[in-house]
Amino acid sequence: MKRPGYFTTGEFAEAMGTTKDTLFHYDRIGLFSPEYLGENGYRYYSYRQFGMFSDIQILKGLGMELNEIKDYLLHRSPANYAGLLERQISRIREEISRLNGVLSDLEDADRLSKEALTADRTFRITEMDTKYGIRSRTKEEAFGKDFISYYERLKSAPVTTHDNFISAHISSALLEHGTEETEYIFSETEKLPISQVEPVFPSGRYLIGYHFGTESSIPDTLSRMFTYLRANDLEPGDMCFLEYLVVDMMVLDHNDKITKLYLQIK
Repeated sequence: MKRPGYFTTGEFAEAMGTTKDTLFHYDRIGLFSPEYLGENGYRYYSYRQFGMFSDIQILKGLGMELNEIKDYLLHRSPANYAGLLERQISRIREEISRLNGVLSDLEDADRLSKEALTADRTFRITEMDTKYGIRSRTKEEAFGKDFISYYERLKSAPVTTHDNFISAHISSALLEHGTEETEYIFSETEKLPISQVEPVFPSGRYLIGYHFGTESSIPDTLSRMFTYLRANDLEPGDMCFLEYLVVDMMVLDHNDKITKLYLQIK
């Protein structure tokens, strides 16, 4: 007969949002057992066990293995409990940091994709602030055998907004002939001390346009931008920045790609 204030396996499982099989398994491995067994062999749990089971499930949800939790319970003490909490708090903070990075990437991708939907073939002049970030140190690190070195530096950064930028150094003579010379790639960063990053995008006025199509035809759009500046008595600067709005993840045909171009104005 069930004693007053006790719960059957089914009642306890339902109240705790788990299954009877989970309770049976925990009992078998010695992790969490009912407070007493009835003469009929039934397991009975006490209201005093609700907190313990809830804590076990929280630790399990944080990634602790059942044998780790069991080992802690076998050696539990106030000091060990404090140490356990410190480790879990540290783990949670690391996970929050990781998820914040993922959220930042998703928000940035969302911004770029929405901008791509409204992109047109007109040009406009915009004042830009300096951008700070992490850049490739050599051309080999940007586009060659040393790219992994650059990528590892990105991964070690606490917050990276996106890596869709490519910077190209373009002289007037090169631009007139429809060619370009790419210098480095970079990822813009946020919430990092200035001492940990470097300026990767100079402030100033820029002519902004959108290129529709493959990368190989970008010089054609740049040439039209160069012509636009000359027609408006403006002198192009030395720098041009390319930002990919529509990338491989979004389209099947490379001709459907959209690239945002920033042409520096002197």
